[in-house]
Amino acid sequence: ARQKAASETPEVYDEYYSGNLLVKPGEIIDERKLELLQFEYTLLDSQLGVADRLTRVAVVFTLLLILAGLIGYHLVRNERPLVADIGRLSLYLALVVLAVALGCGLSYDPWRADVGPILVCCMVCAVVNSQILATLTAFAITLVVAMTTGADLGRFTTLMSVCATAAILLPSVSSRSTLVVVGFWSAVVYFLMSWGMTVVEKIGILPTDSAYHGAIWLDATH
Repeated sequence: ARQKAASETPEVYDEYYSGNLLVKPGEIIDERKLELLQFEYTLLDSQLGVADRLTRVAVVFTLLLILAGLIGYHLVRNERPLVADIGRLSLYLALVVLAVALGCGLSYDPWRADVGPILVCCMVCAVVNSQILATLTAFAITLVVAMTTGADLGRFTTLMSVCATAAILLPSVSSRSTLVVVGFWSAVVYFLMSWGMTVVEKIGILPTDSAYHGAIWLDATH
């Protein structure tokens, strides 16, 4: 009888207004709260009009175009041997695409290893080409991965700091130990930046964090 009554109970909507917190800072998100957050996101996404979506696409496309133009200008002006060699240029572009794909794929749980392919791509560019090209490439890849995966500024800063460390320490590779040293210091920078960003984010959390709002579906039987 209870199951029948539960199945026949109509859906009831409860209104969450601006100022109501769905989940308080530091509170554990169980299945019920996760359901509320997912519904709130779905509702917010459904409210975006065609103009908003086209604007977002245009902004992302413009940003990618600027990055491509910046790197292309540097290649034509300072990396002419690379541009003149179609084979080397193709390998460079393939390495960038592979780094973006692996970075996006490994950025989620349980891996959280997006730093790996980005760092490898930066080190290869620094050794084969130049430190400047390696830094520009790492910046572009990190920005694309951050935008694609929805990473925050702290994550972008951490990844870029690691790549900058590797590019600075790799003007040339005289022995295998050089790669070990660069890998060690990159790991140290990654640890320090991750720890520092975590501390900054925790200090910045206040009880009056941004409130979620929207119509949240509730089951009347609960």
